[in-house]
Amino acid sequence: MNRVSVPREVSLATGGLARQGLKRPPAGLEPPRVNPLWTPGLRSWRDANKRCAMDKLGIAAERLTKALNALEEGLVPLDRVRDDAADLRAQLAEARAKLDTADQERERLLARIAELEEEQLALTQISEEIEARLDGAIGEIRTALGR
Repeated sequence: MNRVSVPREVSLATGGLARQGLKRPPAGLEPPRVNPLWTPGLRSWRDANKRCAMDKLGIAAERLTKALNALEEGLVPLDRVRDDAADLRAQLAEARAKLDTADQERERLLARIAELEEEQLALTQISEEIEARLDGAIGEIRTALGR
C-alpha cells in the first residue's frame, strides 16, 4: 500500500488530527469555520453554477410572466378600442348611406329647381307678351274712346 504524504496544514484542515494523535490543532492551524447560513460555499463549483443558472432561469421566467401580464392588460383596452372602432365603422357606413341618400335628394331637387326656372322663364315671357298686348289694346281703346 502506497502512502501519500499530505502536508500537515491539509491534514489538519480535513480532520487528520485524530490520525496524528492530536486533540486540538496547534495555534494558527485551526480548521476554517463555515457559516451555516452560507451554504453555497459547501457545494461544489459545478452545483453552484447549476443553481445560479436555475436562479437566472427562475428570474427570467418571472420577468416573462410579468411582461405577458402587462401585455395582456394592454390588450384589454385594445379589444375595447377595436370594438369601439367596429361600432364607429358601422356608424360611418350609416352616415355614408345617409350622405349618399342626401346627395341623390340634392341632385333631384337641383333638377326640379332647373325645371322650375325654365318654367318661370317661359311664364315671364308669356306675361311680358300679354302685358304688351294689353298695353296695345288699352291704347287702342283710349284712342277709340277719345274720338
